[in-house]
Amino acid sequence: MSSNEQAEIYALVYEYQNLKKLAEILGSEIEKKRIDLSEVNVALDEINNLRESVEALVPLGPVFVKGTLTNKVIVPIGSNYFVAMKPDEAKQKLNEIKAVLEKQIKELEGKLNEVLTKISSIESQLLKLQGSSSARETQEGSKESSKGS
Repeated sequence: MSSNEQAEIYALVYEYQNLKKLAEILGSEIEKKRIDLSEVNVALDEINNLRESVEALVPLGPVFVKGTLTNKVIVPIGSNYFVAMKPDEAKQKLNEIKAVLEKQIKELEGKLNEVLTKISSIESQLLKLQGSSSARETQEGSKESSKGS
């Protein structure tokens, strides 16, 4: 095997390893986004099942106070920031979040497919290089054994 072939193989193996790590990261991110999306869908279902108001006993330390839970929900609007909204406003906000998550998942899946295609390409290149190297070594071995006879 020539030093050029060896260098090419090392470069391909290095790129292959990096792409494998990237594929794992992208897969993990997709999974996180899907979990977030399912949580948004659950929240939307719960908002759709809300009643106008509910009377309940609200715990205040060891004491319970009779109270009315009004028809407002708390919705995330950013990194650890929340705001109280009417259910219709909350549905609108959650649908916006849902659309963003779906778009992000689609983009990440596209990137993952690109990475997997590159990985497959590198695998086939490595197999070709290994095959041509093995064939060359076999030919050289045949020449040497015929010289020795």
